[in-house]
Formats: sequence, C-alpha cells, structure tokens
Amino acid sequence: MESDPIRVAVIGTGRHTRQILLPALLRSQGIRVVTLATAHPETAAAAQQELGFPAVVGAETVLARSDVEAVVVATSGASLSQFTAAALAAGKHVFCETPGIRTPEEAQAVGTALRQSDRVLAYGTCLRYAPIYQQLRALLPEVRTAEGVVLTLRYYEWLRHIYDLALYLLGDVAAVTSLRRAGQHVTLLEFAAGDLAMVHGGGPPNVAIPMELAEVSGPSGLLSARGARELWSYRGLPSVSSMDVAFDSAPATVWAPSASIPYASLTPLTLRGYVPELESFAQSVRTGAPTLSGLDQAERTLRLERAVARAEAEGSRVTVEPPFSLA
Repeated sequence: MESDPIRVAVIGTGRHTRQILLPALLRSQGIRVVTLATAHPETAAAAQQELGFPAVVGAETVLARSDVEAVVVATSGASLSQFTAAALAAGKHVFCETPGIRTPEEAQAVGTALRQSDRVLAYGTCLRYAPIYQQLRALLPEVRTAEGVVLTLRYYEWLRHIYDLALYLLGDVAAVTSLRRAGQHVTLLEFAAGDLAMVHGGGPPNVAIPMELAEVSGPSGLLSARGARELWSYRGLPSVSSMDVAFDSAPATVWAPSASIPYASLTPLTLRGYVPELESFAQSVRTGAPTLSGLDQAERTLRLERAVARAEAEGSRVTVEPPFSLA
C-alpha cells in the first residue's frame, strides 16, 4: 500500500552510516530499516551490537531477500556503482550515497541496469533538499535580470556537494577555469544560461571554522546563505550612493530558525537535507514521483568535476564534455 513504509536494507556501516544515515532513516517517514549488511563477520557482529539492527555478511544476502524492497548503498569507491547496479538487477529500489559514480564507465553500467529495471534510483545530494537552499532557489527570480546573476560558493575541500548545488541553483555549466593555490581551489563556472559562479574550496585545516557560504548577487538584490543556517535577502531596494547611506538604507528579510527548539523540522538532520532526501526517495518509490537526484543529475555533477580537474591540470579554460551515453 502507498501508506506502508518501504522496507530498507543498508549496505555499509561506516562512520557516515552510523552518525548520519541511520539516525536520518529512523526520523524519516515512510521508511523502515529491516537489516544491515557488511563485508565481514566481525563488522556485522559489531554493527548489530552497536546499532541494534540485524546485520548480515555480504550485500548479495540482502539482495536475495523478498522482504527488502530497497537498499541504501553507503560504501565507498567502485563498490558504490557495483552494488547499485546489482541491486537494480535484483529488482530493488536504490538510494546511493555520494559520489555514486566516479567514471563514465560506472555511469554507463548503472545506466544499463537502470534502463533494464523499473526501479527508482536516487543519489545522496542532501543540499538540494536542505530548506535553506530550496528557499534560496525559490527567491532567485527576484534578483535575476536579463544580465544574469553571479553565484559565490565557499566550502571545505570536499566539493562534490557544492558542484551539485551550483547545478541545482543555476543549471548546466558550459565552461570552467580552475586554479589551486596554498591547498585551495578557486574555480570559475560559466553557465549555459550566461550566469557565473566562483567556487572556493579549502582553507585552514580546522573544519570547525564555519566556511560554508552561498551568495547570489544581481542588479536587483543579494541573497546570502550563511553557515547553512541563516538566509539574508536584500531585494527591491533603491540605489543609494556612498554620500547618502544611512542605518536603514539596506533592510533585509532574514530566515534564521531557532536552535533552542530542535524539534520537528528544526532538527539538524532535517535542516541539512538528510531526512528530506530520504523521505523524497520513499515517496518516489511509493508514488512514482520524480526525484531531484537521479542518475542524470549525478552524471551532470561528474562531468563538471571532470572539467574542473582538467582545467586545474592544464591551467586553462575548458569546456564541459557532452553527456555520457547512459543507454
């Protein structure tokens, strides 16, 4: 029935599963975790004792079970795409953690398995589902003009989610220029629609420093998402010269949810997008609703990552390669 929770097995019980995925799965409506799978007997026993769920050895064990409708693939490296393709071939719906696919060959293998199944495939792109970035995207038309907008993104050294966020906000990227200095990346993205973005990745080796920033500026205003918790919006303001500025020259609308009442939709796992992305996956399985994070989106992010790597290696502007054949 559409209202029944989907029965899920989790493949992989590393730190991300223990600290993020399982807590998010337990908070997600429409999902029930029935078992875990690991590669070794000792890790299965440890996971079962620590996490309180039945745990088995080997992904093939859960893929053969009729009571498992869907799997969450939370391993690493090549096994992400291998388990995804195997699960689709076994008739399971799949939620696969980022990066999911790392090469055109992996994308093509998963694409073949997906085409031959009638299952749902979604990837872990939590920022697309984070309320702050969905609100930012909804406000974009209010600052956009025919001249386009400029997006500024800053994050730590792990940029896969940030490149995906850029695509979510502004669409396809046509060309890339990227440089590395002092262990940091500075990348210019030229979007097909004419917009620009600057992505700054890396910084001091202390990830407790709040580096995350997403700002969109245009002739009609500025949108600033700060630290993934506050969204400031300056829209529809008159021109003010440096000779005429006053305290109230730039009033802003601010979204800043309380951290004092961390219930309902104000839990960190929801604000970061982990719970919404899993609930969206469950809804897609039950109703056939489209997902924001399917194979086509993962493929676009992979092509952008490859273009950034080429631009950095060559020290030149490069165009993003055409879509891979996923047939």
